[in-house]
Formats: sequence, structure tokens, C-alpha cells
Amino acid sequence: MQKKILYAILGVVLLCGLLTLLPKTGINTQLMRLLNEDHLYLKSGETVRGWIWDDKDGIVVGETADRAIFIFSRNEYLDIKENKLLQYLREFI
Repeated sequence: MQKKILYAILGVVLLCGLLTLLPKTGINTQLMRLLNEDHLYLKSGETVRGWIWDDKDGIVVGETADRAIFIFSRNEYLDIKENKLLQYLREFI
């Protein structure tokens, strides 16, 4: 089981490496964004998935997968988990 997990992770790393060598395409950008996805947990119970650009002075600014910009103040969210997919991979191993 551990060998399969190791091979899967190695495959993802090699794929990412190959995609960085290829000319800029949408595929490599999407893959890198997927691996770097952040989760913002709101007090309303919603989870905003996307990429946080800035987290200063109690204001969080970022973008969702559908390119919508979001801005939340500190009193609107409970927690931020950065690089969520990579955290899952680390816990899985």
C-alpha cells in the first residue's frame, strides 16, 4: 500500500516537473493551482475554495477557480487552511 502511495506522489511530482518544462499552457497552470488551493472557512458555514493573495490588516483577498475575486474581513471568517490538497497528501502518507 505504501509503495502505491509513494509511486502516486512521485508520479505527480514528475508530472509537475514536466509541465513546468513545457511551454505555458492552461494545463500546467491548472495543475499548480489545484495543488496550491486554499480554503477559507466562513462563520456562515460556507467554505470558499481558491487562492489567497493577501492576508493583511484583518482583510483577506483572493480568487476562486471561476476567477471571482473575494474580499473578507477578519470578523467574517473562522479559519484559513493553506495548500489544502498538499496537507491531505501529507496526512495520507
